[in-house]
Amino acid sequence: GIVSGGITADSLNIGQIGGRRNLIINGAMQVAQRGTSFTGLTNGSSGYTLDRWEWRESSTTSSVWTVNQDTNTPNGFAYSIKATATTGASTASGNLNRFRQSIEAQNLQGLAHGTSDAKQLTISFYVKSNKTGTANVTLYAPDSDDLYAANYTIDTADTWEYKTITYSANTSGSITNDNGVGFYVDFIYAAGDTYTTGTGGSWANYASPNYAPGQTLEVGTATNDYFQITGVQLEVGSVASSYEHRSYGEELALCQRYYTRYSASATNTAFGPAMIGTYNTTTALNIVHQHVVPMRSGATFGYSALSDFDIEPWDLEPTAMAIFSHSGPTHISLIITDPVAHSIGDCGVIACDTNGGYYEFDAEL
Repeated sequence: GIVSGGITADSLNIGQIGGRRNLIINGAMQVAQRGTSFTGLTNGSSGYTLDRWEWRESSTTSSVWTVNQDTNTPNGFAYSIKATATTGASTASGNLNRFRQSIEAQNLQGLAHGTSDAKQLTISFYVKSNKTGTANVTLYAPDSDDLYAANYTIDTADTWEYKTITYSANTSGSITNDNGVGFYVDFIYAAGDTYTTGTGGSWANYASPNYAPGQTLEVGTATNDYFQITGVQLEVGSVASSYEHRSYGEELALCQRYYTRYSASATNTAFGPAMIGTYNTTTALNIVHQHVVPMRSGATFGYSALSDFDIEPWDLEPTAMAIFSHSGPTHISLIITDPVAHSIGDCGVIACDTNGGYYEFDAEL
């Protein structure tokens, strides 16, 4: 019963110290409701790829990108997120390429941001690229318009490297206790002079030159340049703990607060994901859909194509689908327009029955 030497989390076999330390969602890149490959991404664009991870390029270059969920990983992880330049281009002065995760403000209140009790933060992650150089992971707090750009270095090309960065406490900023953005967390892998000529290493008011100071890593200047990360953890304190591996089900539920997609596949096209409702006019099928978890806010409703759906039991393709009267965190009211009249009060089912078809609810930050 006597332990000699230093006592650490690993020696006690408890992994990370305490529960739910990681402020990042889907840091192991497991959840991919929208898909696993996103092609033809171009300059000046942005969009969510793997769950909670947004790809953004602010640029006037002609580079073209693919972002995918990749199985090349360091030990202990199944997936990474990888950006690959399918068309390379030189880095323009206004170029800012990054992976971004937006963290909900009410999840950051424990930082005591803007008070004398403000906490330090530490981010840890694995990174790999065919390029070497200095890069930034920048925290931006929009409520007080301040940021902290922190450098790390990729030392060896084509090799997974583990990095940790500690951010000092911010005693002067602010994060509103609401469901808006508290932090943008940006992994920058290419930046032009507009963003690289300032200073970093501390909290400061926003200024473009301070967003990626000292950045020399330029991924995307040549075709097949790539940048990939996994095992991303942001936690309170000055020491990086072991990565908090959550179950897939728990990680999925955390992602579904922001986005949920119901998809048909080759195995369920006979009667794929469906919603049931009743006719309140002869051609209007009304549906109240209960979200699987409460969403961050009222969601938008989207779908692949009307041709991917049938109204059952009549096997009729709808002519329109839209939000009817309400979209809230717990449920949404939809109206499905039927091309054929039915009796008011009849029940109907809208089913997605085409492989690859889907409907979705989006409440992203």
